[in-house]
Amino acid sequence: MFFRFSSQCLICVYLLSSASLNAQSPTPASPAEVANSLVSPGPGAAEPASPIAWYGEGVRPTGPRTPADELAGFHVPPGFVVELIASEPEINKPLNIAFDVQGRLWVTNTLEYPYPAPDDRKPRDSIRVLEDTDRNGSFEKVTTFSDELNIPMGLLPTFDGAIAFAIPNLLQMHDSNGDGRCDERSTLLGPFDTTRDTHGMVNALRLGIDGWVYACHGFNNQSKVTASDGSKVEMNSGNVFRFRADGSRIEHFTYGQVNPFGMTEDNWGNWFTADCHSKPITQLLRGGCYESFGRPSDGLGFVPSMMDHLHGSTAICGLEIYDADQFPAAYHQQFYSGNVMTSRINRNAISQHGATLRANELSDFMTSDDPWFRPVDIQLGPDGALYVADFYNKIIGHYEVPLTHPERDRERGRIWRIVYRGEGNTAPAPLIEDKDLASSDVFEQLSNTNATVRRLARRRLRHLEDDNVLASLQSGLRNLNPYHRVACGWELLHRHQLSESECLLLLCDDDAVVRSHALRMVAESDERPASIHQQVCEMLHDSDARVVRFAAEAIGTYAEGKDVTLLLDRLQQVDQDDSILRQALRIAVRDALNQERVASQIDAFAIFQSGSKGDLFADILLGLRTSRAAGWLLVYLDHSDRPLDTQIKYVEHASALIKSEDVSKLISLLKRKSTGFELQRAIFLRAHNALDKRATDSKEAMDAWGEELSLEWYHQFVNSLESRSVPSIGWSCGTEEAWPTQIRQSEDGVADGQFRS
Repeated sequence: MFFRFSSQCLICVYLLSSASLNAQSPTPASPAEVANSLVSPGPGAAEPASPIAWYGEGVRPTGPRTPADELAGFHVPPGFVVELIASEPEINKPLNIAFDVQGRLWVTNTLEYPYPAPDDRKPRDSIRVLEDTDRNGSFEKVTTFSDELNIPMGLLPTFDGAIAFAIPNLLQMHDSNGDGRCDERSTLLGPFDTTRDTHGMVNALRLGIDGWVYACHGFNNQSKVTASDGSKVEMNSGNVFRFRADGSRIEHFTYGQVNPFGMTEDNWGNWFTADCHSKPITQLLRGGCYESFGRPSDGLGFVPSMMDHLHGSTAICGLEIYDADQFPAAYHQQFYSGNVMTSRINRNAISQHGATLRANELSDFMTSDDPWFRPVDIQLGPDGALYVADFYNKIIGHYEVPLTHPERDRERGRIWRIVYRGEGNTAPAPLIEDKDLASSDVFEQLSNTNATVRRLARRRLRHLEDDNVLASLQSGLRNLNPYHRVACGWELLHRHQLSESECLLLLCDDDAVVRSHALRMVAESDERPASIHQQVCEMLHDSDARVVRFAAEAIGTYAEGKDVTLLLDRLQQVDQDDSILRQALRIAVRDALNQERVASQIDAFAIFQSGSKGDLFADILLGLRTSRAAGWLLVYLDHSDRPLDTQIKYVEHASALIKSEDVSKLISLLKRKSTGFELQRAIFLRAHNALDKRATDSKEAMDAWGEELSLEWYHQFVNSLESRSVPSIGWSCGTEEAWPTQIRQSEDGVADGQFRS
């Protein structure tokens, strides 16, 4: 979990002091150094009264505080109030929190972390449910839903229980008799690898509007997981994957990142993660590849970052977008993320550049005088407040501080709620409605101003079987609220009831949010009528770049040969600053070409003849691991006017993938295009190294070329010796005469060499 963030941060990027941190005896930075290294808050920022010198320490120098004392040390902007929701002994160490359709708050609770319980002892961890039974704003009831778990982390409440990760599996938990306790537990997916590190585990389970459950896979472990339909993923360290809630299918969503811990979705369908050591916030592109510890890219290059700042630490855990109306408007549509090393909640504004979103640093939203404050998860409540899971601990580091360190706290943990009461504390406390969310009008809630209420309403909608539901969904496609139209469209698709005309209606909607979701519906559909496919292709020229991005993704999932040219044409027109749209179009071309039906329709020569479009196409071929792509690169290398020494990457890629019978053709081309011995030698070495990794392929032609180059080098060397006179050296004897050549014996006593001295 989050510990891996801080350890990597401290080791690699986050050293606040000039001295390295020692696992047993940390060297703290001076107050002045810390104060200068932290982000200076803007007007109205939450900041302790004096500099605190413990932000960079792996082991905090202070002792624990009571919940009341910790509460007294929080600093939030004027008008905001922090309230305690739960603490020890009712809960211990919370990792993930989530709301259900009844407004109850579910908590993963651990005593075992960072080591799972040994085989000879029952694990002590659990999932607990906090409930505000009288709807007065306080959670007075705590129920243990499931116990005897090993480090539960990811959590998603369902209608009759929950999906949760606990070492080593994703579990399906059911409450069959409605008593609030799990009475049936089974493995949904797994086992996941936890042998390399106890924190490289599954977290931040999120049910997307598309019906998939999205999840983060953490640092270091290497998991190979297969779903019931045979689909599988292989994940090394940070990745994001998705799966069906019944475990029937699993898919990779993004590749890379170091250690994502926390995820959220905006109204457009964009997913974002909190991550360690790369960037605090990352915008995810389906099929995209992200920087990690020394791992290579996918050939297309890494998806560009959406921020340049680090908030004084990359130990970021938990991420939420505030999308409700309880806070003042100045705090809406912003990122809120937990920083467990600086013990604060960071805040970022969101700006748009085409389809590219940027996180722009704002003053911190919440700081603490208590160095044990560790905000690991943040969730928007259905009451409009922000809920914060506090892992409250003296130690947060995972590598620079031994896991066995005796001062790691295992008992204390808190959950806080941040509400807005207004200047003078005059606003009423937020409530989770007087009546249960589960009994409210579900269609009315689809238009709620609170994103969590809308999500929970969509979850309820999936379980409605009333005879009038279908008619309500169909009429909802013309509702005045765009979120209502989006929800009804998705639900019709889930029920296999979205007609061709209804899909076209959504694709042509006046609201760009609706059009974007309609394109995502097309991407998830099993069928694609010609009229819809044509409309999707036309939307590559939509007035909103975010719509264009989703049109590209839809084409990438199902394309015709001619669509590749359309994608390349659109790629040529993209603003260089819109990095997300550029990468989305490139991924779409790659995904289309990975479909044999599409690849067989491509006239690569015609594309390469079209100038800059051919260069874009060649770059994208570096993301394809097929012999067909290697053959296309041969065509490109043969017809390109660019010097061969600038095209080494194409040579290497073609050499690694080309069919054995085409190796001679490749060598002939390279020999013809590489002028001069030195360039030929450089090209040969790169091509030979790439080809050498293919143990089963024929290398005779390459070996023969190597012999030619060796002989040429030898003759050049001999000729150079023969053309030279014996040079004199710069040293001389006392008579100013140069020292002559001398015969000297080698170590074996044989005088068989002339050496100039």
